[in-house]
Amino acid sequence: MAGCNKNDDDIEPIIEPHDGKIIASVNGGIEFGEYHSVVVVKAISYNYFDFNELYDRVIETVEFVNGGFTINLPETVSDEYLVKFSDKHPNSVVSDANAKVTEVAFFACNNEGLFVDVLVYGNYKINRRFEGKFWYSDRDFTFKHEYRNSSCSLKRGWNIEYWRKVNKKEIEDMTWRFYSTIPKFD
Repeated sequence: MAGCNKNDDDIEPIIEPHDGKIIASVNGGIEFGEYHSVVVVKAISYNYFDFNELYDRVIETVEFVNGGFTINLPETVSDEYLVKFSDKHPNSVVSDANAKVTEVAFFACNNEGLFVDVLVYGNYKINRRFEGKFWYSDRDFTFKHEYRNSSCSLKRGWNIEYWRKVNKKEIEDMTWRFYSTIPKFD
């Protein structure tokens, strides 16, 4: 079973299989996008490498149109973009030490292909920020979350991780935004 078990906090991490298709209407996308001449979104394999190296890790590029984008992430991701989950999260306990993953970041770029901002999916209406993450995994495995008292599972293929209030069934108030427009909380 994909997902995470409940922890003792008022929020819990949730990981669910995802089909890799994202249809995003970006909050403030038209105004911000036009001001910064955003024309494409690049899905980048993001494993905490040097920022300059990220431009070499593009797994998909799509147009940014009318303040949003639609992307079909590839069914598989090349092994060159994957890292062992246990290396990326050394404080997590992992059921399969050889399980490889990548997280995907979404870069908004101008007509020269240069980085303008990061597009993030999250909940920004409460006193804490919760950002969703899109993961690709090369196999099914479980891990004990390094920051929370919970166990989670990733399925082979695409997965989405997000946070929700305990006992809520739906994703609450998750929106796409440009990172630079996210409210700052103390």
